[in-house]
This record gives sequence, C-alpha cells and structure tokens, in this order.
Amino acid sequence: MKRKLLDQLAAAHDFDVPPSMVEAEFNQIWHQLEHEAEHEEDKEAALAELEQDKDEYRAIAVRRVRLGLLLSEIGQANGVEVSSQEMQRLVMQAAQQYRPEDRERFVQYIQQEPMAAAQLRAPLYEDKVVDFLFEKADITDRNVSKEELQAAIEAEDDAEAKPAAKKAPAKKAPAKKTSAKAAESDEKAEAEPAAKKAPAKKPAAKAAADKADDAAEKKPAAKKPAAKKAPAKKPAAKAE
Repeated sequence: MKRKLLDQLAAAHDFDVPPSMVEAEFNQIWHQLEHEAEHEEDKEAALAELEQDKDEYRAIAVRRVRLGLLLSEIGQANGVEVSSQEMQRLVMQAAQQYRPEDRERFVQYIQQEPMAAAQLRAPLYEDKVVDFLFEKADITDRNVSKEELQAAIEAEDDAEAKPAAKKAPAKKAPAKKTSAKAAESDEKAEAEPAAKKAPAKKPAAKAAADKADDAAEKKPAAKKPAAKKAPAKKPAAKAE
C-alpha cells in the first residue's frame, strides 16, 4: 500500500530538486553498492555491471530526494510531528544496539549532531505522514472469494516481476547480487525520504540510524482493505 501511494505521489509531482541533495543521495547509494560488489566472487564483473546501470541509480536518487521533499512538505503543512517522547524512545531503542559502555556516548552523539538526529527521526516521521495520507483516502471494502484473492495476488506478483525503467536492475544475473540492495534501495527509496539516508558522521561502533531504517520500514501501513485479510499470501507484505 505504501509503495503504491508513493508511486502515485511521484507520478503526480514533477519538480526540480537541488543537485547537491541528489549528489549526496547518489553517493550514499553508490558507496553501498561498491562495498557489496567488493565482496562478490567476481568483483570485476559486479563493478562493471554497476557502471552500466549508473544512470538508473542516479534516477533512483532523484526520485528519493523528490519524495523526501514532498513528504516533508505534506507533513509540515498538516502539522505532522515526532514528539520529544517518541524521539526519546527512538534514541533509547537505537542505543540498545551498542554495548552498555557505549550507549551513553551514542545518546550524547545524537544530542550533539542534528543530522544524526534527523536520520533517526526520518523513518518514523515518514510513516506518520503516510498514515496521515491513508487516513484521508477513500477506502472501499468488498468481499471476495479465496480464488479471486489468489488471482489478484498472482497478477500483482507478475506485474512486480516485470522490469520497470525506474527500478534498479537488481534482478539480473548472479553477479548482480550487488544490486539486490540497490533494488531494495529503489523499493525502499520509493518508500523512504532521502532524509533517512542523509550522510552524517557515525560513532566508531557504527551508527544505529542505518539499522533503525529497516525496523521502521517493517511498520505496517495504516488501513488495509478487508480483502487482504484472507489467508494465503498477504499482499500487505509487498509494502516493504
């Protein structure tokens, strides 16, 4: 549901985005992919394939920045906020990923680095904006048979299996394992504002903000049509 909502937002809004933001976002994606390619069995082939798809990854960065700005504008215009209590919970949850002796240092780091705090806040803020939009949507429920639901799920799976120009070509040959995260970067990208990936200094242990992204991404979307509650596969999982 979240992916489809953001697809509609992206299709309905086309505006120029700051080149510096796009470059920072692209560098973030590219650095991750190069790191993954370094660990492939055929490192040279993986890097070469990345180079072939460089323009597509840059398009992902543009979309990610545009959606980030759009969600931020929607949230600000409608009073969506992350409360101080919610932010404190996020910091405490992220701190648990560190050794006890490092947790206090991590908390101080978040307090002193606005960019790191924004990184940590962004996933929750995004989810709150998405939930707000779903609350405004007109949702119609209808009863369907198990067969109808299964056919709809299979049709959706087939549609998602088809390559799309805006998606990173992660589903190519094995050497493209390096792109798995990039396609994920597209799918998450299309479901995450660029602010989530904004570069920030990290403590030696490794910033928990990156790990917080995945946890935030798994939060289920707000309202779901009744048809999706049937057994078998759950379409809502596609939102991730």
